[in-house]
Amino acid sequence: MKVIWILALNSLREFIRDKVVLVSAFVAIILILFSILIGSLSFGEHQRILAHLGLTAVHLAGLGISVFLGSSILHRELERQTCLLVLARPVDRAQFIIGKYFGILFLNTIIWAILSIVLYTILGFSFPLGNYLSVLYGIWMEHAILTALALCISTFLRPSIAMFTCLTVFLAGNWLDEVTFFVKRAKIELYIMTSAIIEKTVPNLFQMNWRSVYFLDKGVPGTQMTWVLIHGTGWIMLFLCLAVFVFRRKDLV
Repeated sequence: MKVIWILALNSLREFIRDKVVLVSAFVAIILILFSILIGSLSFGEHQRILAHLGLTAVHLAGLGISVFLGSSILHRELERQTCLLVLARPVDRAQFIIGKYFGILFLNTIIWAILSIVLYTILGFSFPLGNYLSVLYGIWMEHAILTALALCISTFLRPSIAMFTCLTVFLAGNWLDEVTFFVKRAKIELYIMTSAIIEKTVPNLFQMNWRSVYFLDKGVPGTQMTWVLIHGTGWIMLFLCLAVFVFRRKDLV
């Protein structure tokens, strides 16, 4: 565990200087400022617009870090051959993968926390803190799953293809319930079978989408939060196990 912790902290220091982080943070800040401007133009919808765009900014910033860093970090390590220096020491390949995962996740959590505090301050602390944290929990869990997915895909695909695949899974996971609903309404057997396969092979990210004023006001049910924890942890462990399995059989020279 000590080795993983050291790798994660070293990776975090490296990632902080990455341009992807600066771009993601910049886009998030622009969206939050834009939400303030739009909100000020609509008196009745001020809080709703501000909350929606602000939470979207937090979500997109983490999404950018998860997908782009997760998809490119292994390729970058292999290209520079820096991973060979690390693995030449008593470091297992599984520890290397998990260390990189936690490095990206730590960075994502820092950005997530800073933007969340800024947004809550801008909202004037007008929503219950517990409800606000439960909404942010859904965003964080989605980022954790996508980071593991991107890292897994990057072990056997090039960064550009890994990014595209990860974004495709992200969209499919967020549209899963709508697709299932319309497929069942269509009553076409082939579509129903395809939908069932996708439903079992793609994380249901829609169930973590609590980014609305409704959940900020009412809160997220405890049973739903527990289900997301179990569902998300299962997918994260599966993706990391696959990543370790492929990376252990990968020729690094």
